[in-house]
Amino acid sequence: MAQGPFRITRAYAKALWDELAQGALVQAWGSRKESVPLPADLLFLNGLQLGFYSVLARLNVEVDYHALEREWV
Repeated sequence: MAQGPFRITRAYAKALWDELAQGALVQAWGSRKESVPLPADLLFLNGLQLGFYSVLARLNVEVDYHALEREWV
């Protein structure tokens, strides 16, 4: 996680979505030895996070997410 201001762009949000979708395909079509089932709570959290990133991308704001995360954790 980079320190300092960061702008979540639509391209960045799409890349995250594409990566998640690729992981889902591996889960669905890969062997059971290659993957670990994702707990339902984490799957829900991932959906919320991607939705949040999509909203931030549309707002086109620059924020120091590292500082926010450090304060939250």
